Amino acid sequence: MLNILFSSENLDFAQVSEELLQDYLVLVNDFEGVGRFIGRGDKLTSPEKELQWIREKQEEKAALYSLMERKSGDFIGNIELMDLTDTEAELGIAITAAKQEIGYGTEAVRRILDYGFRELGLKRIFLKTDPGNTRAIHVYEKCGFRAYDRSEAHVYMELDRRKNAGISLRELTAEDIPALMPLYLDWYNGHEGGCWTEETAAKRIRQVLTIQDAYGLLLEEAGQPIGFAMGYFKPYDDLTGYTLEEIVIAGDRQGAGLGSRLLGELEARVKARGAACVELQAVADEMHEHYYGKAGYRNAKNFVMKVKWLT
Repeated sequence: MLNILFSSENLDFAQVSEELLQDYLVLVNDFEGVGRFIGRGDKLTSPEKELQWIREKQEEKAALYSLMERKSGDFIGNIELMDLTDTEAELGIAITAAKQEIGYGTEAVRRILDYGFRELGLKRIFLKTDPGNTRAIHVYEKCGFRAYDRSEAHVYMELDRRKNAGISLRELTAEDIPALMPLYLDWYNGHEGGCWTEETAAKRIRQVLTIQDAYGLLLEEAGQPIGFAMGYFKPYDDLTGYTLEEIVIAGDRQGAGLGSRLLGELEARVKARGAACVELQAVADEMHEHYYGKAGYRNAKNFVMKVKWLT
């Protein structure tokens, strides 16, 4: 039985295991699809050598995780934070040829970055990759990595939170759902006492982002999400409004005006797209009253929220 340590939307991150020996051998001995990009050379790795590698990684308690596709239970690759220190680590990842180009690499990298930065407290994660592996370079850039050096054999990339990479805003898409999951779960479960699961949170976010006329913004720093807002345009007989369903700022980034910046930018953009108002439902407490009141929101006089519990 594999030991699942953490997960993302579609993947489980399992502890390296002898149970997966044959899967590891298929991965490392695929020279054309995998091996030439991870420095394994063109010589076949024997079962004995791979078993020794597994046991060494287990003994050193390496931050190495086997990626398992949740819907099928199939092994799809490995990802590792190598040479781990208190502040930095080198990222390594290999995805089986059969599971490449369907978004799993991006999902795995984003989840390991969140784990490294948020849970391990790292400040810098770096990597090196083959200059000819343009697909991987694109994935790394999409996840926030930037090249800082090059040689004939390697492109060296890093994501360093100690550097002022700046904060940026862009439109949300359904492809961002895996990156939003840790942020959503951390806020609602860790700070508001919720009981969201990855399944229910993903369903909630996907429902809003895929509704007709959905629109949202993602707040990023160094390629990593630190906040988001999402909702949809809602037509009435005489105007179009915008219904704000969610606005979330990372718990460790609150109090710095990021929520106000995000809300203000959202208002400006939906207004430019024809919205006459922004409407929302808020928790009836002092914090939410202060936040929205400061932004100019008032309790509606002609509407009241009603509920009937079906018991």
